[in-house]
Parts: sequence; C-alpha cells; structure tokens
Amino acid sequence: SRAIREQVSIIVEGVHVHPEMQKNFLNRDDDTIVIPFIIAVPKKKNLMAHLKGRGKQISSRRSKRYMDNFEAIWSLQSFLLEEADKHDITVVPNTNLDDAADLIKEHIADVLSRHFKGDPDTVLQLELAEEVSSE
Repeated sequence: SRAIREQVSIIVEGVHVHPEMQKNFLNRDDDTIVIPFIIAVPKKKNLMAHLKGRGKQISSRRSKRYMDNFEAIWSLQSFLLEEADKHDITVVPNTNLDDAADLIKEHIADVLSRHFKGDPDTVLQLELAEEVSSE
C-alpha cells in the first residue's frame, strides 16, 4: 500500500506469497501493474539437488537445514503449485536459469503489452526491449 501511495515500483518476492494473495493484487482499481508468477523446481530429485547446491555456493545457507526439512519444503511447493493452478497464476519451471529468465521476461512482456495495448508506442518499446534481451 505504501509503494502504491508513494508511486514507487517494487518487487515482492518469496515462496511465502500465496497465489490467492497474488490474484487479489490483480483486482485493484488503480494503475498498479501486477505480474504474478511462481518459480518452481518441478521434479523432486532436481529440487533436492538445487537445495544441496545452495549450501555449496553460500555456506551460510547450510544445505543440511534444507535436507532435514526437505519433505516439508516439497509439500509446501506442491501445495503452492496446486493453489497457483486453482487461481490461474503462471508457474515458471526452474530447470535451467537462462530458460527460466527467458520465460519470466516473456510473461512480463505479455502482461505489459496487454496492459498498454491502446498505446502503440509503449507496445513497440516493449517489443524492442524483448528483442534486445533475447539477443
């Protein structure tokens, strides 16, 4: 609410943002542009490897803690994915960083082009930015 009041852009990130809450952000009467999505590692063994890798990359992330709680993490992700499906929230598979980034950029460009469809200059700028980012 403060970001809207102060007219500043923000990114709200985290697996804790329930899809229903994301969907509620869409039902605003102001000029806020909300682009909800969930990033998920869809295969259990890949998620396990991903979480183990965190501890190797950043020692303070202690992968043991993730492994000790893996079943709960998997259950939470499964629940959030079911909720995303129920609330029509886009799910981006995180199997490859570049592919996930490309899908996110495409999703953002798609939402923005629909939002600005009456403004051909803005749509052209979005299309050009998408072309440049994919090169």
